[in-house]
Amino acid sequence: MEKQVFDVMMKLSSPNKFTTKNLDFREKYSDIFAAMEYFNYRCANKKVRILDVKVDYIQVRLDIVSKDGDVTPIRQLSAMSRYLYSQCGWSKYSNLKHRLFYIYMWQEREYDQYSIDAVINEKQRASKAISDEEMLNFLGLIVKNQEMGDKERKKKILGEVKSILLRYI
Repeated sequence: MEKQVFDVMMKLSSPNKFTTKNLDFREKYSDIFAAMEYFNYRCANKKVRILDVKVDYIQVRLDIVSKDGDVTPIRQLSAMSRYLYSQCGWSKYSNLKHRLFYIYMWQEREYDQYSIDAVINEKQRASKAISDEEMLNFLGLIVKNQEMGDKERKKKILGEVKSILLRYI
C-alpha cells in the first residue's frame, strides 16, 4: 500500500454564463464543506481537506492510500463533485451534464512532510478568529452532518459547545 498526497485546485469545467455570472465559491462554503464530509464518509482509503476557497476555484488536499501508487486526482474527487452536482444543486452552474470541475492545477506532495493533520493545524493557527456567521454555519453543518464522517469528533465538539453555552444560561 502506498500513501500519496495531492494539492488540487478545481475550477468549473464548463460554466453556465447565466448562473455563474455572480457565483462566488466562498459564498458556497457550506455546500463544499458538506461535499467534503460526504466524500470522507464514503471513501475509506481517501480523505480530502479544504485548503482554500476563492471566488473562482477550490483548493483541496487529497490523501490517498492505493495498492500501486498510480493515482489520478481528478478521478478520485468525482464523489465530491457528484455530491455538489446532484445534492446541492450545482448542476445549474455547468453546461455539461454530470461534469462540474476540471483540475486547474495539481501537485503531488511527500506524504510524511505534508500530512493532512499538519495542514489542519497550520490553518487553525493561521485563522485565530472567524466571523459569527461562519461560526454559526460551521456549527450548523456539524449538527446537520453529525452522523457522517468523524462522528466522535463532532459529538465531542458539540458537547464542548453545549457545556460553554450552559454556563451562560
